[in-house]
Amino acid sequence: MVKATELLNEFMERSSIAIHFSIDRDSEKLVVKVVKAQSGELIRQIPSEVALKLSQALDTLNGLIIQDKV
Repeated sequence: MVKATELLNEFMERSSIAIHFSIDRDSEKLVVKVVKAQSGELIRQIPSEVALKLSQALDTLNGLIIQDKV
């Protein structure tokens, strides 16, 4: 999957809008960032930082609930 993200990043470098693919370290989810190629300004991120943090919080909460029941 890492190699595929590198190839996609290289392909998109030729456009005025760049799309960067990466893997979030904490959740291991695919993250797609759409940025202006010239300035590097972030246009959109999918999933958003908020969504990634919420997912991590829910995973932590789920772990706490399961530990309490054991």
